[in-house]
Formats: sequence, C-alpha cells, structure tokens
Amino acid sequence: MLKIFVEEINGNNLTDYASTPVTVTVSAADPAAIATAAIAGVTAPVKGAIPADSLAATAEYTAAISWGPIAATFGASTVYTATITLTPKAGYTLTGVAENFFAGKV
Repeated sequence: MLKIFVEEINGNNLTDYASTPVTVTVSAADPAAIATAAIAGVTAPVKGAIPADSLAATAEYTAAISWGPIAATFGASTVYTATITLTPKAGYTLTGVAENFFAGKV
C-alpha cells in the first residue's frame, strides 16, 4: 500500500489527509514474445564427446538440457535425444512464439 500525504487549503480551513490511505495500482506491460531463436551450447553427438549438461541463458530466457539415453560420453551407433527446456525471464513469454521457432537453431 502506498500512502500519499496531502494538505489542502479549503477556504480558510486546513484539512489534513495524512491518515487517509490512497491506493495506487500500477500495471506491468504485457510480456514480449521471445525473439531469440538460437540456443547456444548444443552440439551434435560425436562418439567419445561429453554431452552438454548446461546451456547459457539469454536476456530473454534460461535454458536447461538433458540427454537420453544418459551417458558419460556419446557412444557409436546410438540415437540420442536432447530435451531442452526454456524458461522465460521476467517480461518475456513463449505465448505467441511460432511452432518450430527454435528448430534448427541449435
């Protein structure tokens, strides 16, 4: 709650409004749709390479990665799936982001 203290001169009378609370509502702007499509830090599996276990954040979102199947290093002849989770930062949203917006941008 924000209290605003005002003194008003009404004719010759001085009225003190200091004890009257005033409610002020401040609305935040609508969040912007994420516009950064590139997800840095993801490399394709190569035999013997170590899977990325973290991704760099951007100004718009944080990112997490997990691999399946789980392995300390990538093996030969194995199909791996990277699951990337994006979490919008304050002021951003995934609402309005086109389907497959991030596809091919890693």
